[in-house]
Amino acid sequence: MPTALTGAIASEIIKLRSLRSTWITALVAVTFGLALSIADVTHIAGTWPRMTAADRAQFDPVGDSLSGFAFAVLAFGVLGVLAVSSE
Repeated sequence: MPTALTGAIASEIIKLRSLRSTWITALVAVTFGLALSIADVTHIAGTWPRMTAADRAQFDPVGDSLSGFAFAVLAFGVLGVLAVSSE
């Protein structure tokens, strides 16, 4: 049995799926997040032979490979603002 809450959630989902800005923002977030992560990992791979033992010991492969997705978090924050203010 549908309630007012399920109707409101369904209307918000329809609104987000129909707005072009939603898809563009999500695409930009994933693209730039992935590109920045690849650039960071490529830079680290190039400097690895010149790193000291202490720098290699402090190396965080997961944190460095996902560093570009800090930008994606900002882009998804923009998506949240667009979702609330698009009416």
